[in-house]
Amino acid sequence: MIPQIIARVILSSIQYQMVQVEHFLNHMALRENFIKELDRAEKERIKVLEEKNRASAAGQTRKSSVTSMFSKTADDIDDLCQRKTDAVVKLQITVDRMTKAMIFCEMDRFNNDRVKCINQLVGSLSVTNLEVRKSSY
Repeated sequence: MIPQIIARVILSSIQYQMVQVEHFLNHMALRENFIKELDRAEKERIKVLEEKNRASAAGQTRKSSVTSMFSKTADDIDDLCQRKTDAVVKLQITVDRMTKAMIFCEMDRFNNDRVKCINQLVGSLSVTNLEVRKSSY
């Protein structure tokens, strides 16, 4: 009698925790992908900025490898630098928002799942209690 009740309560609790961990791991993996993309974009931005600085240090008398490779002028390099910087800023905002959303989402999901789990546990206990009463009569 008692082992049935305990088994149902423990099983429901373990299932609840397992689902919570799986959802959290999915969110963490998505966030890690955004962080990798941010790192890649930051490296590209630094590369373009270094090339721009080399070109400006040389007095822009010769074409840099970036300009010769893509046949771009100094203005195009400035635009490329600005686009790379904007992309990095947008990705940083995305990562920050993802982190904050993940925290608040997990808090909200925890509260909602806690209520569902408690309702399920109470239901399981009621059903088990009813079965125990029927078998004892």
